[in-house]
Amino acid sequence: TKAFIRETMRFVNALDIDYYSIHAGFKKSFTVKDELLFESGDKRIFAVEGIADNLKWFKGEFPDKKIALENLYPNNHNTECCFMIHIDEIVLLLEKFPDIYFLLDLGHLNISSQLLDFDYLNSVELLFERYSDRILEIHLSENNSNEDDHFILYPDSIQYKIVKDYASMIKENRINITIESRNSTIQELSDCFMRVNNIISSTQ
Repeated sequence: TKAFIRETMRFVNALDIDYYSIHAGFKKSFTVKDELLFESGDKRIFAVEGIADNLKWFKGEFPDKKIALENLYPNNHNTECCFMIHIDEIVLLLEKFPDIYFLLDLGHLNISSQLLDFDYLNSVELLFERYSDRILEIHLSENNSNEDDHFILYPDSIQYKIVKDYASMIKENRINITIESRNSTIQELSDCFMRVNNIISSTQ
């Protein structure tokens, strides 16, 4: 993983991007098939202290770059698979590591809120109100609240409302927005981009 990050950072540096984002990480070892996690014969458990060690390594290697951790979701309905799944753990880690930044994946948060029974919109409000200056990027994608489907946003998607409700914070903090979609047409992507762009550009 560290070799992969070093290689990736060559592109980050070449493009003069000021941060690197990465998933918050697994809590134990898994095998992966079709992006689903399955229990592994490897019984290693990865404690939160490992995040601290990895952050220290990153800062030592790339002292001029920020690092943002992305919230995850109960992959394959495993509620203990990854860090930063439940809103409480997202807040806990952001408080524990005040020098890290955050990548807010709204699709992941939607799945987590449904499977772990916490309020989606209240959680979004908490994250923006408390950490808007540390959110570097937002990922938009639609799903069935069960798996990370990466559908294009529906025309009436609640995620457009979220972008609209927090557009001033997004602009003020220069938060990047990424549309994550698979198997969408160019027209669908264009329509989604235009809706997001119109929301942001019309905000004072």
